[in-house]
Amino acid sequence: MESTRKFDPHLSSRRFRLAMSDIGEISFLPPIMAALQKIAPDVGIDIVAVDVTKLAEWLSSGKIDAALSNRGYVPTASVGEVIFTDHYVCVASSRHPRLTSELTMRQYLDERHVLVAPESGHSLVEERLQELGYTRRIALCVPHFSVLAEVIATTDLLLSAPSRIAHRFAAGHAIRVFDLPFTVRKLEIMLRWQEHSGDIVAQRWLCQILRECIAGL
Repeated sequence: MESTRKFDPHLSSRRFRLAMSDIGEISFLPPIMAALQKIAPDVGIDIVAVDVTKLAEWLSSGKIDAALSNRGYVPTASVGEVIFTDHYVCVASSRHPRLTSELTMRQYLDERHVLVAPESGHSLVEERLQELGYTRRIALCVPHFSVLAEVIATTDLLLSAPSRIAHRFAAGHAIRVFDLPFTVRKLEIMLRWQEHSGDIVAQRWLCQILRECIAGL
């Protein structure tokens, strides 16, 4: 009982399990691990690849301590809050033969696209296109964004992605970033957790660290 009321991050060697996408790993893990190194050097983090279809089960069973996921997928029994926002853009090779300074809807629909599996939580663009009555040609479907920079840079494929990862791709590869030629609601990343009686203090500490690390991005 005493251990559930107290949690000393300086002394703890507890391991936390955190669900997030590969974009979350790229964007959020560096500041999170830098903070832990200073204030909780023996605390460990196990990353679980997010699957939005399983979040409710994972949180309720205690398989994960917290999750960072798209607001569109919110297990009702859990607690959560928006801690990061982004918007979608389109990326293409800077050597793309048919794209110039502005991307039109006709050009967007005429080109072939890469689709990231909806289980990752990134389905807002596809859902918006369906609402508008459009379909696009999918040449490649992958489970993660992180493998795609070289693919986009060396082909004529288009990728719709959150702007943070898009500009990271463009900084290291021959890639250009375009505004989408249609509106898509903002991507809102939520911190989700479900309290369990034996671990409340440690879990709340973890969530506060995640808030503080991501708030400065």
